[in-house]
Amino acid sequence: MIWMENWNHGILFLEKMPNKISIITSGGSQLIIQLATLKSEVKIVDQRIIILYNGVFRESLDQFFKEVAIFYNCEYIGQINFDFLPEQTSIKKLLKEFMKKRRYSFDKEIINRFPILKSLHKADLLIIPIRVKMFSDIVLLSFLKPKKILYSIDGVIDVLPERSFGKFRFPYLKNYLKKLPINSSVFSPSYLIKDANRIGVYKEIDLKNTIIELSSLPLITSFKNKYLVENVNYVIFSQHYSLSEDVLFDNEIEYYKRIILWICYLNKDNKILFKPHPRDTKQKIESIKNLNIGNLVVIEEYFQAVPIEFFIEEFNKMNSVFITGNSSAPLCFENNDKIISIFSKQLLSENLNSKIVEFAQSNNLKLSEI
Repeated sequence: MIWMENWNHGILFLEKMPNKISIITSGGSQLIIQLATLKSEVKIVDQRIIILYNGVFRESLDQFFKEVAIFYNCEYIGQINFDFLPEQTSIKKLLKEFMKKRRYSFDKEIINRFPILKSLHKADLLIIPIRVKMFSDIVLLSFLKPKKILYSIDGVIDVLPERSFGKFRFPYLKNYLKKLPINSSVFSPSYLIKDANRIGVYKEIDLKNTIIELSSLPLITSFKNKYLVENVNYVIFSQHYSLSEDVLFDNEIEYYKRIILWICYLNKDNKILFKPHPRDTKQKIESIKNLNIGNLVVIEEYFQAVPIEFFIEEFNKMNSVFITGNSSAPLCFENNDKIISIFSKQLLSENLNSKIVEFAQSNNLKLSEI
């Protein structure tokens, strides 16, 4: 069977063999970490493995998830954006429910809005990334009630919001992720060790074998043939600052425009590859394209969600320089001398600039202002 051939059997760490395994992922890179974790921690024999993406819908992610699922003979069941936030229950309502011997729950409403979650309910094993700013994940886990959970890292942890959902105010919530940090293992590649230790107990996971196996996917091969035939001097890792970091859209475009022009000023022959974030909007990508800068190549939407981890060898051979604000993506190259973090007092918010500076200092990266 293809499925058996493409799994490296790991260690059976559970008392009982899990029959149904669910993977809820938040992106392409995150799925690689989760698959590597699964292969390391569980002996795969003949289990049903379901993959679901939870986040802002992106067509580009669909293709990658489908190809991965086919390769490993998993079931990719689609995308949702689970947005149920924890709601407090009044003492009066709580007493009323208690008297009626009923338990306050979102279950019925969740099933009505997200019937796809039925197939993940009470899985023997669930693998999920810890998204520190997404309080809805607490409700999601409380609904799914998995028998066992493996946590992975979602990316750089730039803020650790207080989570206080104890006592009697949220009786429908189980004990999942209600407080951070947790005592559970958080599976992570070595370059995110500091971030993993902020939210749990770091446990290293090696991505190498999983990346090698999946490098034969059509999407990965097509990416190489389209963007890596010629030498790439600089790679800009886009981030969705205007969506989540209190930055004006026009300011974000100007931020990247200045970065691109600065690179061109260093050498007019520099070839620049702009890698959109999987959650970047079409408007933003088109605005970057419309800058009409000759040496700039913007990765098409079809390839937008392809994880950069697949091209570590190629970019290192080309001696590429990686430009970011505070994205975890370029850290996978484990060559800090080739990574530059860029902030802007004029264009970005004070809070975001502080995060970028802290990120650069924490990872011993070059720091520059535009």
